[in-house]
Amino acid sequence: TYVSEKTDVYSLGNLLFQTMTRHQPWTWLEPHGRPSLDEIAAAKVQGKTPFIPMKFRNSTDFSIQALYHAIQECFVMDPTRRPSAYQIAYGLTQALRWKEKGIKNVTITREMFYH
Repeated sequence: TYVSEKTDVYSLGNLLFQTMTRHQPWTWLEPHGRPSLDEIAAAKVQGKTPFIPMKFRNSTDFSIQALYHAIQECFVMDPTRRPSAYQIAYGLTQALRWKEKGIKNVTITREMFYH
């Protein structure tokens, strides 16, 4: 198994997921109930990610949009294609600055995490 700093980025995605949803990934939010550890492992091997409810995916809240996209990038299956922790922090900081300045006409996208 290949382990690098990008493994930590996947873990960062778990922390951001919990921050956004107030639930641990792969627990109470799954549409068909809480999966077993074997089911979680199989889902990860297949490149699946924890279920994120529509209220977060479709949120118009700037902060939620930024967290949602950051989480998606942290969970990219191929570790070599994940952004670094610095890039995630940079993207989230940029979104926070826009929010603080009252800038609302910016679309949060995955590209902001690849600075």
